[in-house]
Amino acid sequence: MRERILDIPPQPCITADNAPLMADAVVFFRILNLEQLVYAVDNLQDAVANIVLTQIRAEIGKLTLDDTFSNREALNRVLLQGINAIAQGWGILVTRIEVRDIQPSKEIQSSMELQMAAERKKRAA
Repeated sequence: MRERILDIPPQPCITADNAPLMADAVVFFRILNLEQLVYAVDNLQDAVANIVLTQIRAEIGKLTLDDTFSNREALNRVLLQGINAIAQGWGILVTRIEVRDIQPSKEIQSSMELQMAAERKKRAA
């Protein structure tokens, strides 16, 4: 069967160090067992979207803000494993999850820019 794509809209998340951010993702999946799918899930797209949203929030909540940016591949891998554990019972295989954008709040973004500017000045001196 062909691979299907599901766009996950930006969702508010809070990191382990209490930094608010918005994160979105793209999910790629295949239907392996149509009969199992029909009996297991009423609305496949809603089911996949909701489990991905829940997992994204949970996994980002375990990471610090810096880790969410630096460990995106590890985050994608953990999400894939966790979601496939559930999706297997629905007759689908999630082949890939990509967290696309991670946007910290405007206040945190301003603080990060100030910190980077201070580090540049320190290096230049």
